[in-house]
Amino acid sequence: MLLAKRPRLIVGVDPGTTLGLAALDLDGRPLLLTSGKNFSKGKVLELLLETGSTAVIASDRVVPPHLISELASSLGATIYLPSQEASPVEKERLVEEASKKLGVQVSDRHQSAALYAALKAYDHFEALFRDVEKAVSVELQRKGPQLVEEAKALVIKGIPPGKSVKTLLLGAEPAKVDQNVLNALRKENKYYKERLLSTRAELAEAKAEIRRLRLAHPRSREKNLVTSIELQETREELRKALHEIEELRRQLEPFRPEVDGRIRLYMLGPLSVSSIKSAIEEGTIAPDRPIYAPRVEGDAKKCAKALASAGTRTVVLEFADEIQKRAFMDNGIVAISASSIAIDWKSGVPWVLKSDLFGSIGKQGKELEALRRQRIREIIDSYREERMQEK
Repeated sequence: MLLAKRPRLIVGVDPGTTLGLAALDLDGRPLLLTSGKNFSKGKVLELLLETGSTAVIASDRVVPPHLISELASSLGATIYLPSQEASPVEKERLVEEASKKLGVQVSDRHQSAALYAALKAYDHFEALFRDVEKAVSVELQRKGPQLVEEAKALVIKGIPPGKSVKTLLLGAEPAKVDQNVLNALRKENKYYKERLLSTRAELAEAKAEIRRLRLAHPRSREKNLVTSIELQETREELRKALHEIEELRRQLEPFRPEVDGRIRLYMLGPLSVSSIKSAIEEGTIAPDRPIYAPRVEGDAKKCAKALASAGTRTVVLEFADEIQKRAFMDNGIVAISASSIAIDWKSGVPWVLKSDLFGSIGKQGKELEALRRQRIREIIDSYREERMQEK
């Protein structure tokens, strides 16, 4: 197996008019710390591509800015978000300690926020990285110093440390997840969904009570401050519940349903933007889940964009013309004709052989990768042209 020569990166991003950017390697060493006004997506991609190969895009916010998902999609990186937002004092303390230890100079609050995000992401994966290093014996390390780094990159994707090393050396597939683990996670996910519904109901009741009290007892702005704080705390609880659900969904992702070498396709009706939104809300569509649909009913470009934003990478369609397939490919999605792959229907659910599905994906994979690289290059070239015109 060919090992990458460029360092893998854990990148922290603080979007805004002035954007902060920080990059660590998988040993926690700083490789990039910068900030600038009106940094475009092209400028950010150029800086990251010059520095290394991005494995993780991190934010210091529980709800990520749109740029985070855009960069992760363009670079094929994993997104890391904190379980809860730290206080400014806690962020400042961590960044100050790390900057002294790493020997870096933080110039502004945007660099500080970006460095904090990268450090928290590294802390999240550090224990797994240490397990990777233990799993690789001294003899195997002689085969290439980047073997450890490649194994760490697989850990980020959800593969256990021991299995990541085995995958690299032998090409072996990671063992299937224990069904009991999957069932437990599903049960926990259901619990948080119910908790979210309960929290929403409590929030609605709180809002109604606040409106009633304001009408019955007009008060000064100072007295209303207590009610505002209570409402803010309720909103914070709701946001935490939403994040917990999203975190559970990410944990479930590596455990896609697979039986005897067959993979389940998640069935939708005719594709339209509204049907895709409904499927996302219901949990049918999730990152990297293969989708099955009879046809595209709405605008193919809008449908492809909606699916891509939800993390869909593969769609099997009964009926699709070349223009529609191209629209999906332009958004990083492989569109496969149902006639080109054997579908096994069981209890109304479509299943395909894993080898058949991956074979079909592989046929379009090179073209898709070339298209993505071309788009990144176009963004960078466009940015450079704008800079030249400004001069």
